[in-house]
Amino acid sequence: MCKLILKISQIFSFLMSTQKNSAMIYKILLIFVLSQLFLFLNILGIGQNYIPEPRVGQAAVLIEDKIYYIGGYKFNQSQLTSDVFYLDVNEFKFIWTDLVSLGANLTLTSWHTASPNGISLDSIFILGGVHLDETNMNYVYKLDIKTNIISAPIIQGKTPQPRQGMKSVVSIEGKIYIYGGYVGSGDNIIFVNSLDILDTINLSWSVGSLVNSPVGRIYYTASFLDDGTIYYIGGKVDRNNFSPMTEIYQYDTIGDKWSLKTATAEVAETMPGPRIGHTAVLLGSGKIIVYGGLYYNDDIPYGIPSKETIAMLDITTLVWSIPPLENFNNIPKLAFHSANLLYDAAMIITFGQKYKWINVILDAPTKDSIKPKSKSEIPSPNISKMSPPQSNSHSKIIIVCVSIGSVAAGLTLFVASIFAYKRIKKNHKNQSSS
Repeated sequence: MCKLILKISQIFSFLMSTQKNSAMIYKILLIFVLSQLFLFLNILGIGQNYIPEPRVGQAAVLIEDKIYYIGGYKFNQSQLTSDVFYLDVNEFKFIWTDLVSLGANLTLTSWHTASPNGISLDSIFILGGVHLDETNMNYVYKLDIKTNIISAPIIQGKTPQPRQGMKSVVSIEGKIYIYGGYVGSGDNIIFVNSLDILDTINLSWSVGSLVNSPVGRIYYTASFLDDGTIYYIGGKVDRNNFSPMTEIYQYDTIGDKWSLKTATAEVAETMPGPRIGHTAVLLGSGKIIVYGGLYYNDDIPYGIPSKETIAMLDITTLVWSIPPLENFNNIPKLAFHSANLLYDAAMIITFGQKYKWINVILDAPTKDSIKPKSKSEIPSPNISKMSPPQSNSHSKIIIVCVSIGSVAAGLTLFVASIFAYKRIKKNHKNQSSS
């Protein structure tokens, strides 16, 4: 505990004496500081009447001060779920609220994607994924966050091929862009090479150009910039090949054009390794922070944590760097988690699977199952191929870095977190009003 407090004290002292990059480092530090607070509150269950269970394959959407979570695969029950709930992150409330009990009726859903409507931000569109309720098979569901009603809207145009393993982003015009994904499982995987666009205002489907687009890919990240460009990072491009982190595909939503850019690293040895199941958040300062993920190759029958758990891409120079927090040894190595950026200051990491190494299809290995498997077996909700993980291999809510060892440490971090959080939020409001 004392070492942890001393480390935080040293970092704060460093921040106060740093001028050149203080704003960026301050934000990164806050990710670490808030991590301790969130984990502390979650372990104690303070004020929690509803605590969601660990999962992967969920979708997470941040709207104002609430992160909405939809569906997923529960390890402890070995099944898909129809859960819908949110985490209130306003002013350090951190309270979970179950929406199923308030009327949100969702079919069993996992490995899907979700985005807000982009205009009024009063609804969330749930797209694709796996649904085990074959009597209610819709590609799109809509959650009204005011009434908690989930409906299947009628959408004009050709409905995309049902698939999973893709990401979606929404533009300020209310258009949701979905690229890639796959159908099938095991050795029968088919990668989908398609860019589908859902107009949430007019409720219509269209398709984007595939000229110069990447080949179909899965479990990548997609980040939408204010200039209308989408950055695609990582993922797998076929059964055995990962996309290198030097390759950054960009899609111009205004010009309907693809381009491939080459990224470099400040230090060649710290170039982030290829990965799937990672997350990315966009900082207002022009940086994309990538977190977690796993990797495997012909010599590794099971997935291992990606090289460089946390990496930061400068979207102007396309140069990768490693934030100072990577020096902490206890940063949890997660895959298939969720990440949301709050007030351009705190990256909130929730759920996912924590591991030193992990079976490529999300199995928790037993002594009888530790043997080489086909690399074509990618993470999939094929329940017949999944077994419950070990007790320490999944995460309910872990927000970057080390665990708290005592109440005293948690309270110390609580005070430090309030100081940092209020300062960042004040700056955020000042920037918004200027």
